[in-house]
Amino acid sequence: MLKGLGEMDEVKCVMEKAKTVCRFIYNNEWVHNLLKKKTEGMDVIQPALTEFVMSFCTLQNIIFFKDSLHQMFTSNAWEQSSFSRQYVGNEVTKILLDPQFWISLMNIAKVSKPLTDVLRVLESEDRPSMGYLYGALEKAKKEIILAFGNNETEFMPYLEVIEKVQDELHCPLHAAAYYLNPSMYYSSNFSINNVIQKSLLDCIETLEHNLAAQDNITRHKGFYEDALGDFSRPVAIRGRESLPPATWWSLYASDYTDLRRFAVRILSQACSITTSRKTWTMNESRNSTQNRLEHERINDLSFVHYNLHLQRRQMVAFGNKALIAGNYDPLCLEGMNNNAKDWIKDPEGLDGFYVGSLKCTQISSQIPTGDKFSNSGDDNTGCGARETDENNDSDDQ
Repeated sequence: MLKGLGEMDEVKCVMEKAKTVCRFIYNNEWVHNLLKKKTEGMDVIQPALTEFVMSFCTLQNIIFFKDSLHQMFTSNAWEQSSFSRQYVGNEVTKILLDPQFWISLMNIAKVSKPLTDVLRVLESEDRPSMGYLYGALEKAKKEIILAFGNNETEFMPYLEVIEKVQDELHCPLHAAAYYLNPSMYYSSNFSINNVIQKSLLDCIETLEHNLAAQDNITRHKGFYEDALGDFSRPVAIRGRESLPPATWWSLYASDYTDLRRFAVRILSQACSITTSRKTWTMNESRNSTQNRLEHERINDLSFVHYNLHLQRRQMVAFGNKALIAGNYDPLCLEGMNNNAKDWIKDPEGLDGFYVGSLKCTQISSQIPTGDKFSNSGDDNTGCGARETDENNDSDDQ
């Protein structure tokens, strides 16, 4: 979805301007140091798991640092520096002082912020994410519509891209898992539709070949829907939000063995933006080999890889809650700098080439999607930043 957004003309135009700004900053040590003093040591570029996540998180960071960037490129230190008299420096200043650039950036953030939140749900280590994907996507689309004030002319081009990809990736498991997730099903905003109903039936017929078991599942799911029997216990009601969905079913569906087995099987599945590339590579290797023994070996490796990934999620969930409760961001990780090359590599070879070490920040999740940005605020110009020996002009006043 983020890739599709990145291919839209308006988004590509804004992305190129943002890259011009970042390349200039990160290829000149004095400019980079001045930025870090304005941002209290935090970087604009956001290392992340994939190229597209990194790009849109970085755009959100640029919005977050709007005031700091404005102060930086209008400060005495900048205006007196030799960089401000360079062609690229002048172009970067024009970009950052252009109101239309910020308007376009805000529109993109209204779309990318809800989508990166969906990816954070998928990459969360505390529980398998299958039961949350469908609901997270539906919530993201509603947030995008509200962010544009229900103006169909503005939000529809973005929503068409999202829904096209969603249709291509649709799997009955996603909707069925959403239905079977007690934290979703029993919430006040849950509503069943034809997609969910048909997906559930498809999964019952596909995953359960025993006809008697199929009948038991369709008959007993009414107890779940009406919260009867053990599903109505106070401890079960409290556990809807606190327990992983598969664990919840294991504990409170003991009277309905076929339904319990069916629900646990679906809800134990994991979704991930990082393992999809690995799985695709394994599938590609599997399809390319002609040797039957090698084919079986790759199948076994795929099985082990998937279950090790699931085991790691469970170990984190039950053995290291502090990691989840703290500032851990599964999308923005230290050391994922390879995806940032297009943002820091200067194609024209600016003088004073310098690439600073990227300090991973976790500010993207704080970006609001409303128009709440202004140029007001304290003017943090007392930084005392100095240029390199070649450009040793004046201190910030």
